[in-house]
Amino acid sequence: MKPFFEVKDNKIILSKRENNIGFSPHFHNYVELVYLTKGKCTYTLDGESGTISKNQFFIAFPNQVHSYTNEFEHKGFVIIFSPDIVKKYKDSFYSFTPQNAVAKGDENLEKLFELFEREFKTSSEDVKNGYLGAILPKVFEKLK
Repeated sequence: MKPFFEVKDNKIILSKRENNIGFSPHFHNYVELVYLTKGKCTYTLDGESGTISKNQFFIAFPNQVHSYTNEFEHKGFVIIFSPDIVKKYKDSFYSFTPQNAVAKGDENLEKLFELFEREFKTSSEDVKNGYLGAILPKVFEKLK
């Protein structure tokens, strides 16, 4: 299947998912971060396939072609955001390529995702940016 360019209007999108992360091959100029709290799912990133399991996260940088399947039970979070809103990491999203797009999280990272999801709909952009500012250092630490 030929990948399609997905257009995003929001600067940050956060959703809680259960057995419905599946998405056909696509790319966008945003960063996509998936964190699983239960089960596993299969992903493809730039033609390479792998598995994301419980307590692991997956990251797709801008313009990387990626997809997911729903072949296994899973539960977790998806955050999609513009690299422009996180000035500290913006250059890294365009110049750094991790050796592995999947890394192990920890209980603190999971708690941050849970808190972010609970407050997302009622929070200001500054609060949303603050949550990203707390999550991203942990993600980059695990990717190195």
